[in-house]
Amino acid sequence: MKRRAVYGVVITKDNKVVLIRTRGLYFLPGGGVEGEETDQECLIREINEELGYDIKIMMYLGKATLFDYVPYLETHYEMIGIFYVIELTVKKKSCLEVDCEVVLLPVKEVVDNEVLQLEHQRWALNEAEKLLHQKK
Repeated sequence: MKRRAVYGVVITKDNKVVLIRTRGLYFLPGGGVEGEETDQECLIREINEELGYDIKIMMYLGKATLFDYVPYLETHYEMIGIFYVIELTVKKKSCLEVDCEVVLLPVKEVVDNEVLQLEHQRWALNEAEKLLHQKK
């Protein structure tokens, strides 16, 4: 089964990354494209649902595909991930997702210990960190 999803990489000024923890696993904020949504519309909706923030899209990072088995759904997926570096702007509300927790962790810890569950998300965080360090 194919699943197209869009994710935002948020790295704070003190070099921490915003993650979502659900079922004891860590993920970048974002999620699946619904209906005729554009990638940007999906990202705006997902970040609003998961973090309660409006966003500013800073840059497109890239697209990566991951083939994975999701045990709790008992399904194999071709996960097509679209990744952006984003900035959180205005806090609008609390997280709408019941089973998720927003977590801030040092980027180095997340990268060195492979904290992120999905390999294509680890790739995106590495790319974002490299690009952001080049700009400094």
